[in-house]
Amino acid sequence: MSLSVGLIGLGYGQNVLAPAIRRVRGLTLTAVACSTVSKARDAAARLGVRRSTGDWRDLADDPAIDALVIAVPADLQVRIAERALRSSKHLFCEKPLAPEARAAAALARLAKTRRSVTAVDLEFPELKTWSKTRTLLNGGAIGSLRELQVVWNVETYSVRHDLDSWKTSPERGGGALNAFASHTFHYVEQFAGPLDRICARLTRATGLRRARGETGAALVMRTRTGIPVTANVVTHAPGDPLHRLTFIGSKGRLTLENSGSDYMNGFCLTLQKNGSAPRRAAAEVRSAAGRRAGGTLSLDGRIAPAARLLGRWAEAAAGRKPFSPDFASGARVQTLIAAARRSNALGKEVDCG
Repeated sequence: MSLSVGLIGLGYGQNVLAPAIRRVRGLTLTAVACSTVSKARDAAARLGVRRSTGDWRDLADDPAIDALVIAVPADLQVRIAERALRSSKHLFCEKPLAPEARAAAALARLAKTRRSVTAVDLEFPELKTWSKTRTLLNGGAIGSLRELQVVWNVETYSVRHDLDSWKTSPERGGGALNAFASHTFHYVEQFAGPLDRICARLTRATGLRRARGETGAALVMRTRTGIPVTANVVTHAPGDPLHRLTFIGSKGRLTLENSGSDYMNGFCLTLQKNGSAPRRAAAEVRSAAGRRAGGTLSLDGRIAPAARLLGRWAEAAAGRKPFSPDFASGARVQTLIAAARRSNALGKEVDCG
């Protein structure tokens, strides 16, 4: 059985999620919604979808729509998700789940009372290189984990052009913590276990006049088992991007690194055991991830992992089975973001909650 899907939001939704949905056998994209009727009609024509609307409520309330895939700013996403959950629709939402922790926790609680299967688009763990990293860590390839270090340097379009938009507004789900460190908090806990304490310093690039939120986050954390974790996430770094995770163990180290402009494609995993030269353990190979309307080949590396995540979600929704990352996962990420903001405001280490 294929689930009838309504897509709400047509930026990332049109470029990544729509082609990803088409790769999943259990999903059928049947309708799109965005801010105006004309934009929705144009997007539907490009995507080859018959139904379009300028009001997301049309899809949230329609019993013929089984599931919604939502790609809008976090403040609007909360309103859509609340209404759709009351109609018991399955939901696939973007990160951050909400602009702040209280709203995210409320959504997670509401989801528990419904028969809906929920998902949050935290897709880095869907990469094959990341799966290989987990396998090596769990198999003791570098012994016991002693430390995890994260460096993530990018320059976003919004910061480069000093834009006053939701992507630079923490109140609407933007800023370095919401947009980037949300991923980091999620994958750190997957790799190293639940975080217990955090000390955060948030920074804002000099020279910005309109972009309002933080553009950098320096995080010093500790897991409940005592593993130290450091993360430096910067969205004002011009030049070549860098996303690197270094796992330091008692018997060696693993390095997971991507220095390319594609957020997902390009990761290379290197294993170095004590006393031995480093060797490549895995690499993320670029592939044709899907085609846009009109036959244009899309090589956006986010499509393939999004399709894997959507596929797992579709399978869980069809059987109404547990799924992760769900709204509870999204709420946990928001709790960690809130702890980082609290630490920055107080100037000291705080409990992660």
